[in-house]
Amino acid sequence: METKLNQLLKNIGIDSNDETLIKGVSDKISDIKADWIFVAIKGFNVDGNTFVNQALDLKAFVVSEVKRSNTILVMDAKDALCNLLHAYSGYLCQKMFMIGVTGTNGKTTTASLIKDMFNYFDIANCAILTHSIIIKNEIIKTNNTTPDPKILTDMLQRCIDEDVKVMIMELSSESMYYQRLTNFVFDIIICTNITSDHLNTHKTFDNYLKCKYDILQLIKKRGSYILNNDDKNISDMISQLDNKKILYGTNYCDFNISNIKEAIDYTSFDLNEYQIKNKLLSKFNAYNLSACIAVGFYCDFNYNQVIDWANKCYLENGRLQVVKSHPYVIVDYAHTIKAFEEVLDYFNRIKSGKITSVFGCGGDRDQSKRAIIGKIVSEKSDLCIITNDNPRSENQDKIIADIIDGCTNNYIVVKERKKAIEFAIKNAGFNDIILVLGKGIEEYQLINGEKIYHNDIEVIKNFGG
Repeated sequence: METKLNQLLKNIGIDSNDETLIKGVSDKISDIKADWIFVAIKGFNVDGNTFVNQALDLKAFVVSEVKRSNTILVMDAKDALCNLLHAYSGYLCQKMFMIGVTGTNGKTTTASLIKDMFNYFDIANCAILTHSIIIKNEIIKTNNTTPDPKILTDMLQRCIDEDVKVMIMELSSESMYYQRLTNFVFDIIICTNITSDHLNTHKTFDNYLKCKYDILQLIKKRGSYILNNDDKNISDMISQLDNKKILYGTNYCDFNISNIKEAIDYTSFDLNEYQIKNKLLSKFNAYNLSACIAVGFYCDFNYNQVIDWANKCYLENGRLQVVKSHPYVIVDYAHTIKAFEEVLDYFNRIKSGKITSVFGCGGDRDQSKRAIIGKIVSEKSDLCIITNDNPRSENQDKIIADIIDGCTNNYIVVKERKKAIEFAIKNAGFNDIILVLGKGIEEYQLINGEKIYHNDIEVIKNFGG
């Protein structure tokens, strides 16, 4: 694909007479060749402006916020990158059926279930999930919940080339804040819930809430919202949204949830006139599954087949995943205050033994939630085992001390996560429940700049041989 430079530059408000055929756009110097556009972006770890001379030597055109000769000056390089990428690729979102999933909790489960449903109906799709992209059956590892714009637009192009009709994307507030979603538009946007998170980035809950609202504006003219009407922060926004709204929840909704029953190995509920019984655990998965069923009905899938899928589907994705029985050992990705609260409330409702929770808090992230999480876990567990969970560049003892500030006296500290998990299993009774929280299916610990291999599920499966 080639487009004239002057036509592309119009998309960032710059007039030019240069009709050079552009052969690509990127913010990564490793991509750059002659007649490409290099957008110099100042990132956290790398400043693209240090590569400007290299890009010019390669006979590329350079877009930068830093004024210098032979470069194209812009006010906002991140915005320019997104505009140029989408214009160069031909606004591929308009050619795909796009489903976006946002919310504080439940994004990955909901997006993964939607992907599973499209697979069930034999419709080729691509899912952008936390730490991975799955296109057809290929899994590509990524670093962010929502990858950078170049990866996303390249993936859109691959979908078009391979006749993939549907893209399902998790939409995080941080991706909106860091301008990864500029020019993306969606046929459906699902919002699962909104509670406090990422305040290390957003500083205040109001700022976080505004980011979620801004994500909801990424809707196509004829697109529709699928919204959890039981969530107060979402219901407060509903009157401000112009597009069609499909509501799910327990009162006066298009999809009414009732008669939720929870157990250690299934959840059942009624959705309108349909009865659902599924191996996904807890009432919040009844909500996630209801959102997915609403997508199926929106897409005019056969109702009976959608319900058949809903009764059969299951994910081994580190979200309330039962890895071992007697004692029951469950892995979950919970890392927000609300997620910890909901997971522990659920298991307290259905337990027949004691609850041990193995958990920590991430370094270089919102410190204000650590004592709150410590308090919640301490109050709702018989034993807390506080351990490491991606301390990153922070002092491990400081993070643990912050958590302990909220705990009562029912805790111990085992900093090495593998030993913490093994201690919990070794000392549990037959019907006890062990919750290993925070990492899900992640396969690493981030400690002092190192990415060290670690997998909670593998540790549990390998315990005792």
